Amino acid sequence: MPIDIHLYGKKNIHNHESKVNEDSKTLYHELVENRIISEIKEDYDNELTKEEIDLISSHLNQHINN
Repeated sequence: MPIDIHLYGKKNIHNHESKVNEDSKTLYHELVENRIISEIKEDYDNELTKEEIDLISSHLNQHINN
């Protein structure tokens, strides 16, 4: 039975696209957690309460997951 190369190519492209999307989300999440939130804490440590920082973090996480 011959292999449909066209279909196989589409599956590979779809799998690769899915993997790239997941990797991008992971990288973005790590960036937000490790860099952006850390910078906010450092810059506004004296001006923001822990609850406010947690709220910012929560909003960023919601944005990432959508």
